[in-house]
Amino acid sequence: MSRSSAAGGPSTVNPYPIRYPQASSTSVMGRRAWWLVVLNFLIPGSAQVLAGNRRLGRIGLFATLAMWVLAVLAVLSALLWPTILYWVVGTSIGLWLLQAILVVYAVLWVILTCDMLRLVRFVRLRPVRGLATGVVSVLLLVAASGTAVYAAGLAGTTRTTISDIFTQTGVAVEPTDGYYNILLLGADSGQGRDSMRFDSISVVSVNAETGAVTIFGILRDMPNVPFSEDSPMYALYPDGLEGYESSTCGWTSAINQLTNVVDVC
Repeated sequence: MSRSSAAGGPSTVNPYPIRYPQASSTSVMGRRAWWLVVLNFLIPGSAQVLAGNRRLGRIGLFATLAMWVLAVLAVLSALLWPTILYWVVGTSIGLWLLQAILVVYAVLWVILTCDMLRLVRFVRLRPVRGLATGVVSVLLLVAASGTAVYAAGLAGTTRTTISDIFTQTGVAVEPTDGYYNILLLGADSGQGRDSMRFDSISVVSVNAETGAVTIFGILRDMPNVPFSEDSPMYALYPDGLEGYESSTCGWTSAINQLTNVVDVC
């Protein structure tokens, strides 16, 4: 792009073509508009530094650089220091910080995109090119900022779930023989059903010293399960579940129907 000298002499090269474009040329303004759209998407804040409010642009560039650094650190943590990454995604504080960062960045991206559209100067563009520029800008905004908002929502849901599950409501339980044993049951109960059976049965055993986890899966249809004499279940079922089948009720001696075998039809 070039500008003629005031005395009508030979044209001189414009050192700032994006900030001071040749506004009378629709082709020049069209190319400038696409440059602003691409720069705003790839390096948020760069469009303002080149053509608009440099202070706002520096804020956007700083936020973009910070996000890139955090992304690199997340990858390095996953490869070299996974414990740090587990802390971030496994604690309420870490997830809250992650959610706040994503929300702030998404809002900043919206502000930068709106400001970039102002810098485009649609009145200087051909109608078709102006429409295309606006549509592409909105789609890129939805893809970028929408992804950040969606990720923030996932972080918030995960944080709430962890808080609900692991909120301490009683006295801490001491390990048994050096292990914490947790029974996980997945039930098939639901509206309109007259019973509840466990289709997923697992015992999670956690080493109290090392944190090593072992999961034992129990077949839901395993029949005639016996109980050891020192088990609390032995007093209820001294002969195991054998003999508790009922063709009338439809119960069997399968382990997933343990809670139903004493029901009276």
